[in-house]
Amino acid sequence: MTNITRWLVGVVMVGMFAGAGFVRAEGGSACYIVKTTGYDRKIVTEMLPEAEFKAFEKTIKLEQKYFPKAVALAGKEWRADEMNKKIPFPGNVLKARAIMAAQKYPSSEKAGEQMTKLENQEARKAERQAELEKNSRGRGVTSLKDPKKEGNIALAIDLVKTKLDALVAGGGSEPGAAGAAEPVEADVKKDKAEK
Repeated sequence: MTNITRWLVGVVMVGMFAGAGFVRAEGGSACYIVKTTGYDRKIVTEMLPEAEFKAFEKTIKLEQKYFPKAVALAGKEWRADEMNKKIPFPGNVLKARAIMAAQKYPSSEKAGEQMTKLENQEARKAERQAELEKNSRGRGVTSLKDPKKEGNIALAIDLVKTKLDALVAGGGSEPGAAGAAEPVEADVKKDKAEK
């Protein structure tokens, strides 16, 4: 190899390593803007750093896996409570959280700018909705929202979230439940049999 060829190879190699370092440094501060549906099917938009987004994504997948069991447990507890006995559990209204869209941005500044735009759009949309409701009140149109029913849904969401958090933390079984102790005992027996 000639000296010029070695020099060119060296320049190319340095450029590749420098470029990889730039991508790594830039990627470290990446952020996501994530749209999710909540338990009450309302859309929530939030900005998350890349590491938090990855953890959030895993949590959402686990919640979706255990959601039916959490609703069943929450419904059972709801019916056992004396205050709620005569009120039907609104479990059929609830839905597992899901990620609708996630957009990656190279920096938190870019994500912040986009988030501000989205928040401004939502504020304008809410203003238009409030104006429509204000103008339609005199025409005999009533609100379809029942505060008592919405309160029951909020209580059910809290109960389901509590059960879901316990299931996710316990790997599918509630802490202190009979099902939680069985796998541990089985593992201990298996370990003793292997020795």
